[in-house]
Amino acid sequence: MATRRSSLYSITSTTDGGVSPSNKYVAEFDELGRLLAIYKKDSVGDFKILDPTAAEWSAVATAKGSGFTVPNSSGETLLQYNQNKHKTIGEWESLISIAPEYLTYHNEIKNKEANAAVIPAGDTSEGTREIIATPPRVRTPQQFASPGSPRYTTGSLAVLSYPYDMDITQDHLQISRYKYDRGGSVNLSAPGRGPVISNEPDGGNFVGAVFLPMPKASEAGGAEWGESKVDVLGIGAATVFKFEMDRLARLTTPTKLPDPKAPGFNVSSVMEAIKNVPGNAGGAAQILGARYASQALGALNISISGEDLITRSTGNAVNPNAELLFRGPVLRDFGFRFTMIARNKDEAGEIRNIIRFLKQGSAPKYQNAAFLGSPDLFQLEYKPKTVLNKFKPMSLNKITIDYAPDGYWAAYDDSHPVSIVMSLEFSEIVPVYDKDYVTTDDTVGF
Repeated sequence: MATRRSSLYSITSTTDGGVSPSNKYVAEFDELGRLLAIYKKDSVGDFKILDPTAAEWSAVATAKGSGFTVPNSSGETLLQYNQNKHKTIGEWESLISIAPEYLTYHNEIKNKEANAAVIPAGDTSEGTREIIATPPRVRTPQQFASPGSPRYTTGSLAVLSYPYDMDITQDHLQISRYKYDRGGSVNLSAPGRGPVISNEPDGGNFVGAVFLPMPKASEAGGAEWGESKVDVLGIGAATVFKFEMDRLARLTTPTKLPDPKAPGFNVSSVMEAIKNVPGNAGGAAQILGARYASQALGALNISISGEDLITRSTGNAVNPNAELLFRGPVLRDFGFRFTMIARNKDEAGEIRNIIRFLKQGSAPKYQNAAFLGSPDLFQLEYKPKTVLNKFKPMSLNKITIDYAPDGYWAAYDDSHPVSIVMSLEFSEIVPVYDKDYVTTDDTVGF
């Protein structure tokens, strides 16, 4: 529904219903010029819709002004009504016509206000009027709202959304941006550790947040495994090493790690370990002999490996004793793609602000010729409540913006593209461990 709002005005002719001359109001009218809603500016600077059944609403709508010389305009709200609805003074009315759906409209806006501070879109400075074709914009979500704190007021905190009038009670992706802070730690990888993530108004490192529609949600995790091959000599060496490790583990206060140069780590001890396994001693001797022969032939510029000598002379291949061994954790990657189409100039500006906000956060910070500061970190959350995966703090590795996703250039009069596709590639900066799943919630965990 297209609506039109009045300029900012005050009521000076009555104090009924709690009305004060310091109060600021904005009236909203429907397509036919009928009064649809009245908003009041609160102490934080947000405009909240008035309850049409309350005494203040009636007082504001019916207030009689003094000093009005224009015929049939004996009240501040009535004046706004007539200026909005009629082109000439001769058409002005003496009574305000109320839109029949004003109660339903109030309930819809009130539901939005329950989850976010609502302000009328466009310029509401005194003496200006502007046609508004979209619902009121959702601003500063509750989890970041802190009335009275300058950090959480418009202009000092970036809280952006697409769509511009997003209902944050619906499923969406929240991308919060934080200044990089290691918290003085040289090891952020251990369970329970990580970079500083603080939303505190004083001393926190929170920069802002972006709210985007729920994307195609998927995840891929696991661990890194790698192939390992050792011959029987390597098996013997590993056996001796394990023996030494077990011996040290039995000590009450171990003082040192196994030393490969110690008496226990020599060819004799390795061969002794091999002999303890039936059938290995003869094969080990052949492999060792073949390697010595290969080295001797190398001195004559004859290149042939010990393994090839065995295979060509006996037809047997050296057993690699292949296994797949655990190598370490995997840092997970996440990719998201969003198509953003602006429905009006306000939403177009919001889209550009979102792109700039994310690009700036992913850029390295220049300090001087010697050092660069780390880019900001991002914390992602599926909101408002989800059973899907959680995220560790992430870096934004790549942001790709396609300003002509349909293959040809199309833009509005102000050069803003008709359609924009934004692709984001994130990587978690710390691993996920088994201990991260020790929770009592009903989600799939990390």
